[in-house]
Amino acid sequence: MQYENLILIKGGNYLDVKKALEDWLSNYQDSFQHQFIFELFKLDDRLFAIQVDRRLDNDRFYYLVNFLQYPFDITYTVQVEGFTIEKDVSELEGEELLIYISEDDTDYDCVYVTTSQNEHYKIDFGGRVTETEETKSYYHPENLNLQNPEIFKTEKVTSDHINGKPVDEISKLPKRLIICSALSALLLGLNHFIMSSGRDFFAVVFFITAGIAGWLFFDYKLLQRPRLYLGGLILSFAVLLYGAYLSNNFTFTESKIALLGSFFPMVLLLTQLPARWIFKRIMKREPIVDKPAPSLADFIYMATLGIPLFFLLIFFAR
Repeated sequence: MQYENLILIKGGNYLDVKKALEDWLSNYQDSFQHQFIFELFKLDDRLFAIQVDRRLDNDRFYYLVNFLQYPFDITYTVQVEGFTIEKDVSELEGEELLIYISEDDTDYDCVYVTTSQNEHYKIDFGGRVTETEETKSYYHPENLNLQNPEIFKTEKVTSDHINGKPVDEISKLPKRLIICSALSALLLGLNHFIMSSGRDFFAVVFFITAGIAGWLFFDYKLLQRPRLYLGGLILSFAVLLYGAYLSNNFTFTESKIALLGSFFPMVLLLTQLPARWIFKRIMKREPIVDKPAPSLADFIYMATLGIPLFFLLIFFAR
């Protein structure tokens, strides 16, 4: 029998596995444009199975495997394995795949793949596929007693938004980066050609560039995607070059407030990269930037991002 979109969880207990599944369904509810069915089976005291609706796309299936391995606020030791057929990644299209999280994983935002031909890859959540040196062998589960499941059904999304949130926020992140970058360039350009100099001109530059840093600070999901992080880095570099241009063409006393603002986005991103890596390594999950902070760990992470900006402010105030 061929199992598609099946997940096996070895270890833990039923209530923890159930809570992890419920948490994931709650987090992704706004992205379900159809009603999907998830069936949770208890095969024995330490072995559980989830039959995921076969209509669910590969990306969200991978997110679920990853989330079950690294759930929020649940401490357990489990081995999670998913079985599916790749439909989206061209290099692997049509392949039967074993999906898992490597014991050596330090990224926390990816899954590892073994094909039916025992080829090994890592798929990160930025869409990048790379070969690995993993040695896990492909197998197909057999003779599973999938009876008497607990059934979970998602709600069907009937409009573009639910409670003001986009249906598929992840798919809109690149567009948001492009729009915000273009808007920032437009505002800086208009300010430059309309005012061109003077105290108000430099103050406006400061507020626009500091606003870019604020947007990047709170749009934390965008910075979790490697390609979009690179896009933010390019934007920040362009802003820094503009600040340097103003500094070279005006006195430091005049332009220092604009130069200060131009440093904010770059300093933020250069702080965010190692801070996020350390957070994921310690907490086994992505940090969340929100108001109020959802946990003490998230608050410390947010404060860490702000500390270099605070010292930069003090330096320029001298």
